[in-house]
Amino acid sequence: MTRRAQHTELPVAVAIVANASRSIADQLLAPRGAPIVDFKTEALQVLRESVGARRIRENERLLGASGFPYTASAVILSEDESQSLGLVEPIRDHEAATKKFREFWDIKENADLKRLERIALYDDRRQWSAPDLNLLQRVCNVVRLSDGVRRMQELMA
Repeated sequence: MTRRAQHTELPVAVAIVANASRSIADQLLAPRGAPIVDFKTEALQVLRESVGARRIRENERLLGASGFPYTASAVILSEDESQSLGLVEPIRDHEAATKKFREFWDIKENADLKRLERIALYDDRRQWSAPDLNLLQRVCNVVRLSDGVRRMQELMA
């Protein structure tokens, strides 16, 4: 929008633009409410509740059979914390499912990691297509977040 102003109206126009700029800046810089907790944080909290925080190692580096390095969201350790029992990946949506399928498949093919239980903890509050879940089931145990505590305890018993 444009407007033409006379020389006598210039101070008022400058004041209006300055006030508008200040209002926009105030809104941008205003403190926001509590940040929305992301799905990974929520899923890892479920994992801590089910097996205990001391038995979880986060951001563990693993090599797939292809030699490609992956960073696992969480690895579950044995009771005495001497060996890795399971690999858990939070899956929030279709894009994550596609990416994690590749990761799980490559890790599954690594002979040194075959004994690891592979678990996809997915956000069941979202709509999921059957093909996404079926694909993941080929390479890991698929667990709904809402069943997470109970299923993790069963899988790690």
